[in-house]
Amino acid sequence: MVGRQVISLIEKMVLEMGFAWHPTNQDLEVGLDGFIEIRNPQTGEAYNSIMFVQSKATEQEFVAETPSSFDFVCDERDLNYWLKGNAPIIFVRSRPRTNEAYWVSIKDYFHDLSVRATKKIHFDKSANKFDASAREQLVKLGVHQDSGIYLPSELKHERLYSNLLQVERFPPKMYIADTEFRFDWEVKQSFRKAGVRMGSEWFLKDKKVYSFHDVREEPWATICDQGTAEPFDTTEWAYSEDEFKQKDFVRLLRLSLDRKLHHLDVEFHSKMALYFFRLPTGFKSWKVPYRSIYKNTSRKVVEHYPNRKDPARPGYFRHLAFAAQFAFIDGKWCLELTPTYYYTRDGSVRIKNYDSLLSGMKRLERNAAVLGQSVFLGEYLSRPPDLFRRDTGLQFEGLITFDTEVGLDDRAWLAREEDQGEAIKAGSDEEFLLTP
Repeated sequence: MVGRQVISLIEKMVLEMGFAWHPTNQDLEVGLDGFIEIRNPQTGEAYNSIMFVQSKATEQEFVAETPSSFDFVCDERDLNYWLKGNAPIIFVRSRPRTNEAYWVSIKDYFHDLSVRATKKIHFDKSANKFDASAREQLVKLGVHQDSGIYLPSELKHERLYSNLLQVERFPPKMYIADTEFRFDWEVKQSFRKAGVRMGSEWFLKDKKVYSFHDVREEPWATICDQGTAEPFDTTEWAYSEDEFKQKDFVRLLRLSLDRKLHHLDVEFHSKMALYFFRLPTGFKSWKVPYRSIYKNTSRKVVEHYPNRKDPARPGYFRHLAFAAQFAFIDGKWCLELTPTYYYTRDGSVRIKNYDSLLSGMKRLERNAAVLGQSVFLGEYLSRPPDLFRRDTGLQFEGLITFDTEVGLDDRAWLAREEDQGEAIKAGSDEEFLLTP
């Protein structure tokens, strides 16, 4: 019964790959259990390229089983039989009652004589899973590189995430008025002397004040010529064909962004032209809950790393950071986000070996890490304004996404990228989570 169940399980998996399954010797219970014929899933064309399958099933626990792996010890006689043939052979270890099946290429696995001497196969439950995800690997095993055969990737729907955060709204009015002041510091000094706190969404240009604040009201009326104060619809500047008007609008928009992010505990480093999450007073780390692509989770935006060589000496802090610039794309204003990191010795002052720490982290990161950061930033910056803090009028709608009819199976190429990453990661003591 178990034997027939596992053959049915293998057939189901092979058919899901789009290949043909041919069982053999089911009644005799000798030799190999069947062979897989490679075919084009879209056209049905067969390529006369096959690989044999040897199946071993159980209803019990696997040998040395853990949640992520297990072992199988081969019989010496079986192993000799599998290795002496001239066709590719895959070994499938399965547990039909749980619909689990895992595989390795016998001749590739035991290519090293030291591994051959152990007679043991170690299965990784993720990497060695026998299902539709193994399709591309089986193609490479069964079809020679010089055969001239090309099997197109299976079509699938895919959602692409951009690093563009769409601007949902901005202040509806902007104001311009003449002033006797020529420099920003003069205006700030005047407000300080008057004991007035002001917002940051304004600038001086040619002895005029450009502002999202109503300059006809106090305290702005004290520094502006009220006879020249004039309101404008912000859209007139935002969508103007005059590049100078657009630049003035973007400048105000940038000042609004600085103010908004300040309310979200994100500071702007003017010399490095990037924003970074500031360390809360009295804390050594800061974790922010958010909604990722798939679930509610959290992300560390500030994390402390002690000095590994000398615990008595201070370590450093790693801050999630990002560069941001506004861009007008396809008739919409967007904020382009570029995730990165900022390293400090005390939560604010940049550490001396900043460049080496940053380059080391960037070498480790893969697409999933950058995607996770972008999704987090998009969700965090798109949150509605705090009821207890002033609304700057700048609100984001979320990351722009695109749905495509054709996508690539990431598992067919990411495996190679991860292999390269492991070699780099082996030289680092840092651990980090690559979240989707």
